[in-house]
Amino acid sequence: MSVGEQLTVEDVGLLDRHFSRLQDSIHWPCDGEGCPYNSDHALGRCRIILKRGLEEIAFGLFPTPRRVLEHNRGHPKQQIQVLIECASCGTQLRKVVAFRTKELLYTELRALVCHDKSLPILFDPEVVKVDIPDQAAHICYLAHKFPAEKLGRKEINAIANSLRDGILKETLDFKMHSKRLAGKDPKSTYVRIGVGIRSLGKITAVLELWPRGHTSPKHHHGGCAGSVRLVHGALDMQLFRCLEDEKPLTWMDGEAGLTLPPGEHTWMPLSSKQTTWMDRANWFVHIVHCPVDKHANVDGFALSLHTYKSCVEEWEVKDGLSATEFKPINDFFWNLDLPRADPRVDASVDFEQVFSEHPRPPADSEPSSKRPVRFEWALQQLVHAGIDETNARAALRAANGDPDQAMNFLLR
Repeated sequence: MSVGEQLTVEDVGLLDRHFSRLQDSIHWPCDGEGCPYNSDHALGRCRIILKRGLEEIAFGLFPTPRRVLEHNRGHPKQQIQVLIECASCGTQLRKVVAFRTKELLYTELRALVCHDKSLPILFDPEVVKVDIPDQAAHICYLAHKFPAEKLGRKEINAIANSLRDGILKETLDFKMHSKRLAGKDPKSTYVRIGVGIRSLGKITAVLELWPRGHTSPKHHHGGCAGSVRLVHGALDMQLFRCLEDEKPLTWMDGEAGLTLPPGEHTWMPLSSKQTTWMDRANWFVHIVHCPVDKHANVDGFALSLHTYKSCVEEWEVKDGLSATEFKPINDFFWNLDLPRADPRVDASVDFEQVFSEHPRPPADSEPSSKRPVRFEWALQQLVHAGIDETNARAALRAANGDPDQAMNFLLR
């Protein structure tokens, strides 16, 4: 490939950005011992250093990655190195290959630039957007394997009814009581429904049910590629540079391909049928909120499908302290077409019962095979909310595994 050839992805102009601008958008954890940014949850600012041998070169001589590439291709014995250093402690973090091909240089820079608002933040399965990183685009395609027609008006009404007076209400109430008991905001809860789709292989999609006014904690998913596909209602999302940042990223009309009213916005709206994405470098820390005042949420809730490539854990900051890792347990499982022998099928309460016209049986008549699932589910909710694990186990044992009775014991 000659230096003069045009890359398809060059619409974003990454190779022609001035190094000073690139430097402002490269934030990365540091490997340096004792550095305050030696953490996966804190991103330190970085510095770009151009060197020829031991000599440091000013940006004014070679202002862009393309200029460095052209020089290095034409002067193989006078190579200019592009080094990425931690601006806090000076530790060298990366060495960018800038002498082979445009594609390799673009790929290396793309992995370094964080929260790049020149990239489209919304995925469209009908339009190829080559600027979306490959792994993130692939996960978005997988998210669209979920058949949204499974959630017709009949199913939406059944979910709404269950939220008012059914198993979904019981589940949500228990999770809210757990948060309240631990002194947390009871509305920082939602309902998780694992979805079994054979074509996804070992990946388990999660359908998240957001009652109006409910919000997730600020969290991330270990930096793995992921997608959020809204299948019903409307959501708002706040995105953060890193988990330790208190202020969210802001948005203006046109940034990241978004259409917004005039002015600066801290919430990114997500409408039904829209899909957004994240990866190691972009949009990986978020808060999800289901707004009360949007007509799209007239049914009382929104539904979003979340798909992640490799990570099933989440990290969030609790009580303003250090990041805490936990592995969420699904509240329900909705098996669309997995074989009955797949262990995921019996890992949670069957979501299909929400669509049934029959009321949920009382806890005493639940099949014994489901009691361990219910016990572990309730234990995880209590511990994650901040209840001491020993006390939570004792209450659940005293209640014979019944979450509601255990909650009564804890409230005494």
